[in-house]
Amino acid sequence: MREIIINNTFVSSDNSTFTYKFPLGSQPTFEKGDKIALDSLSMYYSWPSITAANGNNTFQYVWPFNSATTITVTIPDGFYTIADLNSYLQYVMIANKHYLVDGSGNYVYYLNFSTNSVRYAVQLDVSPLPTSLGTYTYPSSAGWTLSGTATYPQIIIPSTNSISKIIGFSAGTYPSTTTGTTTYSEISSFTPQVTPVSSVVVTCSLLNNRYSIPNNLLYSFAPNTTYGSQINIIPPSKTFVDMSGGKVSEFSITFLDQNFNKLKILDNNIVILITIASQDEL
Repeated sequence: MREIIINNTFVSSDNSTFTYKFPLGSQPTFEKGDKIALDSLSMYYSWPSITAANGNNTFQYVWPFNSATTITVTIPDGFYTIADLNSYLQYVMIANKHYLVDGSGNYVYYLNFSTNSVRYAVQLDVSPLPTSLGTYTYPSSAGWTLSGTATYPQIIIPSTNSISKIIGFSAGTYPSTTTGTTTYSEISSFTPQVTPVSSVVVTCSLLNNRYSIPNNLLYSFAPNTTYGSQINIIPPSKTFVDMSGGKVSEFSITFLDQNFNKLKILDNNIVILITIASQDEL
């Protein structure tokens, strides 16, 4: 049996594929029936949940005063909880002066996403803006005024964007009207996938397993830790998988999500230990 350590010496630009190059003059020839198993894996949970590449990074809101204004919220690539998404929405509303200031100087927002743990859902609360300022004040140089009617801002979830899956809201406008005097609340219409990657699939280019999809599957695991923490995988027993055979100069280990899309891994500090065994060694 031979053990091989693979690290970040030869790695793809998105850190999803790690390549091991055999030293010149020692390129092996593998027989059909030779096998490979994962011994251990150490990596950091560092793939973002929202990215432009995933097409899940935008939604809109409508600020319905003076001439109604539709603002596109474009979320920077990163890993977001629902609280983080709500904070970024508030950041955009501050930038556009779409809030009021109470008598204590606190900013008052009228759109709010939160987690409803009882319903296993995301909740959207929309409060109507008042008919007059009263004790509130406008932001400096707000550029808009209250309409004299209790009025809702609105959230728009586009049909062409998979942020719908993150928050569990179907494409549409929430609420459907801008007129109302009480807080409007809506919860996810389907189960949100706040963390889109539920399982990491590890593949190896040396493999050819006709019983698995993909046929080069080496191992899979769920990232059961917090974002930014280290993931340490040590299988309780080695599971050997058939190799395709032939002479090779290099091979690759690739990390995919459960839908077989390459992960965009931010931290390439990854160490992979594998064992290669011939038929008569097992």
